[in-house]
Amino acid sequence: MRITSRPSGLLERGAFGPAGKRDGGVAVLSSIRAADAAHDAAHAMHARFRHGVYSVACTTCHAPAGSLCFARRTVHTARRELYRQGRRATGPAPALTA
Repeated sequence: MRITSRPSGLLERGAFGPAGKRDGGVAVLSSIRAADAAHDAAHAMHARFRHGVYSVACTTCHAPAGSLCFARRTVHTARRELYRQGRRATGPAPALTA
């Protein structure tokens, strides 16, 4: 077995192989696309089941409850505030007493 000062070429390839360079290589671009798709899917799921801010209608773009705002990849600030006000009104769940 031969001992070298460099660990099996990781310095030339980078830690993630030749496609995983942090300078905009193929792996970085595909991971950005995957993250974008996951982000869009999470928003679509929350809208479909009316979770979170999608439980109220948007006062800015007039999107009904359970649908995405018309501005792509954002939820309007007014819609977030309306949802937060509703959460404050209900308060925390009461403690169970036995």
